[in-house]
Amino acid sequence: MKRISIPFVASTLVLMMGCGGSSDSQTSTQLPNHTAINAIELAPDVYPAGFEQSLQDNIDYFLDGIGVSSSTHLPYDHVLVNGENIAVSSYTNISTIALYINVLIEMVEANDEKAITRLERVSDTIRSRTEVAWIVLLALPI
Repeated sequence: MKRISIPFVASTLVLMMGCGGSSDSQTSTQLPNHTAINAIELAPDVYPAGFEQSLQDNIDYFLDGIGVSSSTHLPYDHVLVNGENIAVSSYTNISTIALYINVLIEMVEANDEKAITRLERVSDTIRSRTEVAWIVLLALPI
């Protein structure tokens, strides 16, 4: 199994610092079944008794088609739900991406092959936006 190294994660986080956002112009959130992450299972020892459902509800945000863009493979900054109306943000932020990477790393450590592929895709997406990201980073007021 391919291992994700600490330098890889550190360099990915550095690259994300200037990631100004992601646009998801596609209306479809469907991914081919062989690449979609449609379940994240948590070991019972990672949460306090009685908290199982709340934790699972929160972690389900990182499922494909819920809180993760099908075109960029990055998590949305937020998803607004008003009854039957669901609106996803057209951008992301470093905190949301960093949390998503942590979730994926935990899944990799649990031998989830889809998480390995997704972590590589997330890294590729961030790398492809690096030039623009550094320009945005340099333009930010201090």
